[in-house]
Amino acid sequence: MGLPAAADEARIVEHDLPGRRLEVSYHRSGRLVGALTIGRTARLAFYRSTLQEMTA
Repeated sequence: MGLPAAADEARIVEHDLPGRRLEVSYHRSGRLVGALTIGRTARLAFYRSTLQEMTA
């Protein structure tokens, strides 16, 4: 979600191969611009609200 292609940095927040979970946040100049999650659906709400607050 967001604009991960606009990022200049990707940060792996969680990588749990056995648990089949992945969470990556994308930043441009230190500011969150996107996110990707696999097996972490609940975290999407956090990223969605954070990105909306930043654009409001």
